[in-house]
This record gives sequence, C-alpha cells and structure tokens, in this order.
Amino acid sequence: MTQPYSLTTIQDQIWKGITEAISIAQNNGQLPICELPFKSIEHPQNPSHGDYSSNIALRLAKPLKMNPMKIVEIIKDLFKVKMPIESISAAKPGF
Repeated sequence: MTQPYSLTTIQDQIWKGITEAISIAQNNGQLPICELPFKSIEHPQNPSHGDYSSNIALRLAKPLKMNPMKIVEIIKDLFKVKMPIESISAAKPGF
C-alpha cells in the first residue's frame, strides 16, 4: 500500500506548523523574538516516542531564557493540527 504523503512533505508540514506557532507566540508576547534554529524534524530512535520529533524547544530554551517544557507547551497549544498529523505530545528532556 502506498502512502499518500511523502516523508519530506510531512516533515515540511510539521516544521511549518512549529514555525507558525512560534511566530504567533512571538506576536502575542508569549515568546520573545529570536532567530529560529535550522529545521530539525527526525524519526525518534524508539518507535514508542512517535513517528516524528523535534528538539526545537531545547534549542530555543537558552536564547529565550525559558524552560523548554514551557516553550513546547506554548508551541503545542498554538500548533494547528492538520492531516496527516494525528496528535502532538511533549516529553521531558531525557525521557
């Protein structure tokens, strides 16, 4: 059975959702303005951790001087879930 979405397309959709959520958060004052790091969407080594992951919250924590879990909750709340993305979850560092 062929999948209707390519890997690159799904990763691009996820990254677009993340960056849009960050932009909204910056515009409404939830996150400070900063330069975004390069795109980082990957497959977790452990399949039980989901199909895709990003360490964007960890990479933004230092420049924003914020807890990464707070950053990820803001992104998660503002991320517009669209097909084929079923759900979004956050794991503490070192899960």
